[in-house]
Amino acid sequence: VGAATANVELEKRLLGWKIEAPLGAWQKPFSQLCNCMVAPRFPEQDIEKLRDTFDNNLEETRWQDPRTYVVDKLEEKAFYKEPLGQPRHVAPEMNSLITTAALSDHWASVCVPSRIIIVGVNVDVDELAAEYENSVFSHSNVAPAHANATQASTTATEELAQYIPGAEAHAQESRPAAMMSKPDM
Repeated sequence: VGAATANVELEKRLLGWKIEAPLGAWQKPFSQLCNCMVAPRFPEQDIEKLRDTFDNNLEETRWQDPRTYVVDKLEEKAFYKEPLGQPRHVAPEMNSLITTAALSDHWASVCVPSRIIIVGVNVDVDELAAEYENSVFSHSNVAPAHANATQASTTATEELAQYIPGAEAHAQESRPAAMMSKPDM
């Protein structure tokens, strides 16, 4: 079945997944998405590839798109311990902490059944809900992953209490030395 998928992040608070499929053939891609969302797999070999990718992306952003790099670093420091302050790339000092267990726990704390909203266009709502509820893995608060998960902080008051003013970072660099040339600056 031909279907297109996409994902989106909105203000580091909302995650969205979208499927575009032919009108009569949306069930299989939707079921696959539900299974990935309800019971994700985090194989260790894939995590190792991601660690390398994260390191490379951070360095490439620093040199190829310095404005984005600086905005990300500014958000990390200005909104320390708040959702907006969470880095888009995994910091090098945190890279080794990415494990199957850590990812599973984070997923279970964020992707809880009460926060799932399903919307369909040109699809019967009852049929869409039935497909989600009848997927291979049921999405339930009593599932072992959710029952043992660390619960994420979601209230504005709790997030404000986590804020620590004065966080700062200094990164000295020598662009000509790093680029092995004398760029126009």
